[in-house]
Order: sequence, then structure tokens, then C-alpha cells
Amino acid sequence: MRLRQTVNNKTISIHMLYEDGGSELYEAIEAHPDYYLYATEKALLERHAADIVRQIRPGSVLIELGCGDCTKTDILVREMVKRDGRVDFIGVDSSLESLTGSAAAYEGRAGVAFTPVHDNFFDGLAAAVQGRRGRDVCVLFLGSTIGNMSLHDSQLFLRTIAEIVHSNTLGRSFQLVLGIDMWKDPEVLQRAYDNETTRDFELNGLRNSLRHSAPDLRFDPDEWRYDVHVNPELHQVEMYAVSLREQRSERLHFAEGERILLEVSHKFTPAERGALCDRYEPIATFGDAYQIAVLRSAAPAAAANPWMSSADAHVEHIDRVAAMDYDAFVLAYGWSALGGGAASLRVLDVGCGSGFVPRSLLSRTPASRRLAGRIAAYDLLDVSANSLRIAAGKIPFPVTRKVHASIQEVQAEPGYDHILDAGYDVVWAIHGITAVPRAELGAALRNMLSFVKPGGEVLVVLSDHDSHYSAIDRAYLTDRRGAGGGRREPFLVADDVLDLLRARGVGHQVVRIETAYAFPLADAESWRHFNAWCVYDDAFDVAAGGPAVRAYVDGLVDREGGSYRLRLTSTAITIRREPATLSRLLAARA
Repeated sequence: MRLRQTVNNKTISIHMLYEDGGSELYEAIEAHPDYYLYATEKALLERHAADIVRQIRPGSVLIELGCGDCTKTDILVREMVKRDGRVDFIGVDSSLESLTGSAAAYEGRAGVAFTPVHDNFFDGLAAAVQGRRGRDVCVLFLGSTIGNMSLHDSQLFLRTIAEIVHSNTLGRSFQLVLGIDMWKDPEVLQRAYDNETTRDFELNGLRNSLRHSAPDLRFDPDEWRYDVHVNPELHQVEMYAVSLREQRSERLHFAEGERILLEVSHKFTPAERGALCDRYEPIATFGDAYQIAVLRSAAPAAAANPWMSSADAHVEHIDRVAAMDYDAFVLAYGWSALGGGAASLRVLDVGCGSGFVPRSLLSRTPASRRLAGRIAAYDLLDVSANSLRIAAGKIPFPVTRKVHASIQEVQAEPGYDHILDAGYDVVWAIHGITAVPRAELGAALRNMLSFVKPGGEVLVVLSDHDSHYSAIDRAYLTDRRGAGGGRREPFLVADDVLDLLRARGVGHQVVRIETAYAFPLADAESWRHFNAWCVYDDAFDVAAGGPAVRAYVDGLVDREGGSYRLRLTSTAITIRREPATLSRLLAARA
């Protein structure tokens, strides 16, 4: 929980600002004479509505994230109805009051089918696109809400939108209409955010957060000072609440003078704007100091991965099953030697998924808990922006960097030098490099070793050839080839890594781990999603699989026990970075 962080590191969730009266307070901000964003964006929409709609494919499903009262968006909705005769408009918002008002406003409106979705941005988007496969999609994200996070997180946000839409619309490209506020005169920014109207809105968000986090703590707005700081180095406006006295509850403590970050509003430079939209193709831009950008996201060539496809929709199922395996691994592995004798550790989790390992470390064994107590920084690397988002929200350690890249191609990331300079004590990939192509395995291991400081360690854990993950993947690929499907190579197994290390003369240590557990036959939905995750195919249905999958699964069934009997074997490979170790892997590149 963000309010439980250490002194001066506490924040609140952005959606708390709009709950319980927040939406009404924000409407008052929109009318404030110094708050230029609402009026500027509305004027741009009114002036360029026809031109914007001209960039949106006819018949597109219109999905707005953070729709609010839809007042501004209605300008585009009316223009689309004028052109197409009808528009399917889905509004996603965390404020039930706003959605209720919007639904009432559109009820009976000719040509508009409005569907309210009361959810967070990503789950709401996943719900909106599911069931609309084959339809063109246009996502609206207005109000410069993209600035309510760091530049890096904004970039990941847009990449996650693309992952969710693409995997649910059968690979079609889609349009994004994005509101972007550019960096401007600090005095203009100070006046826009430093006023009594905005103070009431921001402190209401703090009240909402405290009600959830510490219901026994009495909230008095007079015991908090609203403080606005325009940060020219980071190009952002930072809004804080400062505690005027020491405040305590059973779960929370605020020191006198402690600052809680309520909201950030990033203002983009031209270079930052380019980095923000790096995975999108620009179509048109309207405005200057405030911009409405129309972008297109082309479908990626890579196959879909369940983690990329549907926000958190399936994570509950996958988490419940996969966590059994990760918990079993953490219980069986001896953690005492990892990381040497350093009092604090910097860890990079490669292929972090949804953050299984850290949670298991904290709860499984005395050795794992001792290791967890030494972790001072825990960074994440994954090929899925959605996985980074999910994991970052669950990791119980300070996350200082989230790297959206494959480990074998991470050199292409702008932040690559920073990763090299981080000086990690441990880099681990615990079932995290399964999908790396065999031809690129050497590059992946070289990068992992490059990221640890001399004397540091790389831990790679992969399934053995006969483990469930590997066996069902081979059966699945056999059926795909038999049906004329693609020819993706099987996922990596531990022997692939061991063979490479032996061939290059790289020293390593090996620990083999075997676990087994029963999974209930009755829980068909979780079983399907778990196995879809195993083969990275969201459409995979183990019950309707081909002959190879059916034969393999039938061999797991324990009718008398009412379960699938899973045998999961893996190998943990530890490589210490020494001069000869890295040079031998680097020589492989030549």
C-alpha cells in the first residue's frame, strides 16, 4: 500500500482523487480561470472535430479511458454520428457517479450506443475490446491524463494499451487519440494548480486514500497544507499534502512536516513527446502548447502472450496455479549462499511476470526471508509492458527501474547504459527466459552477466525436459504442426543452458529440484488458463486440444483423487561473474 512507504516516500493512487465527490470537485477545477487544460482541449476538439474524425476509420468502436462526464468527447461522438450514422461508444471510468450521469445523458440518443464500464483503465479496456474481435477500435485518452505519471511509466502505459488491444482484436491496427500538455512558463503552471479549488480536490483524494488505508485515522483538512512545486528539471508539476503535526493510527504514521505526493502532472518537451509515442505512428497533430495527437499502432509480428492480452482478467487463475509451483521452488531451493555476504542486495528480475518470486521469498523459509530482508532494490525486466505494470504493483521491495525489453535485445533500449551501471548483486531469471530463441540464448546470458557487478551472480531456473511446462508445450506444438499451424520452436529447457555453458567452458553450479502437486479436475477454468500461460497462447483450450495434448493430459488424470497429478522438475543454474566467465561468453559472439 503506497501510504505505508517510508517518510517522504508516500503517495496515493490516482483513482482516489476521483472517488466520493472527487469528480464533482474536478468539474469545479475545469471552470477555474487559471486552469487552462480543459478549455484549451475543448476548443481544439470543437475547432478540429471533423479533421480528427476523418482520421478514425468508419465504424470504429470508440473507447474512452477516464471518460468522466463525456462533455468533451461528445464533440467527437456527434461528428462520428454525422459521418457514420451510428457509433458504439464505451466509457471506462473509476467513478460510478460520472458513468451514471453519462449513461443518463446518452439514454435514448439517436445513433449512440453507450456502454459504461466501471473499472480501472486496463481491466476496463480489456472488457471493452473482448467480444469485439474484428472490429476497428479507436481509444481516446484525453485531458493530459497521460502526464499523471513519470515519463517512463507514461511510455509503458501506452505500450500496455497496445498490447491489450492488439491481442483482443486479432492483430488489427487501431487509432489512439491522445491529449498531451507541453512544457510551458512555470508561472502559468503554478497558477493552474496552486489554488483553493485544486486544494480541495487533492485533499479529498488524500481523505479517500486514508479511509481505505487507515479508517481509524481521523482526517481533518486543516491539519494538512497543500503544497505545489513546479519542477523544471523533470518538467512536471508536483502536488503534495504536508502534515502539520505528527499523526498516528494502528497502520500508518505521518511525521510532522512529512510530504505525501498526491499527484504529478508531467508536461512534455518535444523530445519527450517523441519518446512517449515511440511504438505508435503519428497520423495528425492539432494544437501547439497543448496537443491532440492522433496515432496509429500497427499490429506486432510476435505471437500473443496471455500476460499481454487481457490486463488482469486471467491473472487470478494463472496466479493461483503458477504460485503453487513458485512457492514449491522457493521452499526447495537453498537461498543462504546467494548474494554472498553483502548486507544489502540489488536484484534484477528478468522475465518478472506478475511478481511471483518476491512474495514467495517473504513467506516460505527462514533462508528465503533472510535473503528478502537484504534486498534494497528490486528492478524488473520483461518483454510485456503489462507484466511490468502488474508486477510493479505487487513487489514488496523498492522498484527503481522497469525495463520493457527482451533480455537478448535489451541493448536497443535507451536506458541500457543505466542498467549496466546499476551494479546488481544478483540477476535472476526464474522461469523467465523460457521463450528466448535458442540462437539468442548466448546473447541473453551475456547480457545477464554484464548486468551483475564483478563477483555477482546470475541465477537461471528452467524446467527440465520432462516437466509439465515442457511436456505440454511439445504436445501443443505437435498438434499445431499437424494442423498446418506455425513452427515456433519449443521453449528452452535447462539442458539448453547447460549445453551452452559447457561448450564455452563457463563454470557454474547446478541444483535440481523436483516438486509435485495435485490440481482439482473441477477447476476447469483455472486449468485452461494455466496451460494457456504455459504455451503463451491465450486461445489455447486444453479440453479441446489436438490428439497429442489430449493424450498427454489424459495421462495426468487421477480419477479417484479427482485431480491432475503434476510433476514439475527444474534446474537452478548459478553463474558467478569472474573475468574469465564473461570473456568466454563474449568470445562466443565473435
